[in-house]
Amino acid sequence: MEHTEFTNIKKWYSQLHSLEKNLFFLITSYAIIIISSSIGLIFLQFNSIMNISWLFYLYVLTLLTGGFISFTSRSLTSYTVFTMSNSILILIYFVLIQFVNDVCESLVCIQHIRFIKQFAFALFILTILFELNFIFFGYLIWAKRVWKYVDNYEYKKLNV
Repeated sequence: MEHTEFTNIKKWYSQLHSLEKNLFFLITSYAIIIISSSIGLIFLQFNSIMNISWLFYLYVLTLLTGGFISFTSRSLTSYTVFTMSNSILILIYFVLIQFVNDVCESLVCIQHIRFIKQFAFALFILTILFELNFIFFGYLIWAKRVWKYVDNYEYKKLNV
């Protein structure tokens, strides 16, 4: 990375509002945690019983592009879509927990399957907590009018 590129990134980051900096940190840490745990969960998946890897690859792509679009457009509409897309991962973890419960009822639950269930449950709770934080920061950004509604004419007239 050249010095000018680093300077541009530093300049861009310094121009962010403090709420945006906190949200940027939150989205970055969420992406790192979800990507690393999804890779771990993919390695722990059941052999020939269940294949979940394509869902996680699709979700990671959505997470990265949604976070990037939210920050570059600074639009509450794109941020709302990004926040709503995170609920897909909550649903994926819930289905995974239900699947493991069904497998454990029909078969003897081995340690490997119990670990996957505990791992999925921890990720389920973590994702819900991050989602609540995304909603909270979205509300603060909206209340302080840091970002704008692109379609709202009255908001554009305020010149904030």
